[in-house]
Amino acid sequence: MEQKESMRLKFIKSAVHIVATDGLDKTTTKLIAADAGFNESYIYRCFKNKEDLLAKAFYSEDVRFAHHIQNTLPIMKLSGPTWEERCFLLWKSCWNFIIEKPEDCRFYIRYYYSANCKEYAYNRHLDFYKPLIEKVRFAFRTDVNVD
Repeated sequence: MEQKESMRLKFIKSAVHIVATDGLDKTTTKLIAADAGFNESYIYRCFKNKEDLLAKAFYSEDVRFAHHIQNTLPIMKLSGPTWEERCFLLWKSCWNFIIEKPEDCRFYIRYYYSANCKEYAYNRHLDFYKPLIEKVRFAFRTDVNVD
């Protein structure tokens, strides 16, 4: 089981790399498998199809980013800085996290704005972020749509 999980993670990492470098429209299971160092048929031992792999790669990026936000949110409870300064510190931390891995950022943007995301991953994405949105809702005026 550990070997399969290791293979799955390599495929996800390779999918992120291929989409980031070649674009979503040029991403194939053959390219992903070659980048991961496996035969293409092994993808189907870990994922239903290419769309399942890409959706899971997108989800893994969501998990990483949400984890960072969760760990950074305590900044908002600091007593020294003003509200504006705390918001800036939170934003700066998130921005640095995003630009720290440019390939991950390119993958995320390319996939998020694709029809594939809307069809295969968007509902899970929204559901995943609901608890985090609830944690920060207090920071917004009541007439602002944060959903």
